[in-house]
Amino acid sequence: MPGDPNPSSLSRDHFVELLELCEDVLHYKRVLVCFDKANIHPRHGIARALNCVGFNVLPPDSFPAFLNKNTLFSMVYEL
Repeated sequence: MPGDPNPSSLSRDHFVELLELCEDVLHYKRVLVCFDKANIHPRHGIARALNCVGFNVLPPDSFPAFLNKNTLFSMVYEL
């Protein structure tokens, strides 16, 4: 990840760099972010900010098999 690896200090610019790296260098098709459901409100804070830049809530029936849809809140960004 570009910049400081501590997620609490990730700046907007570093986040954009990370998305560009995923698309241009790693050739990913999507970026998936996951949060512990117990520690996040889907309409406030980081979830709302991610929604504003194009992330969408990942429906539980679209979760990859290795993720626990009962404990995780996930969002996806299509590159």
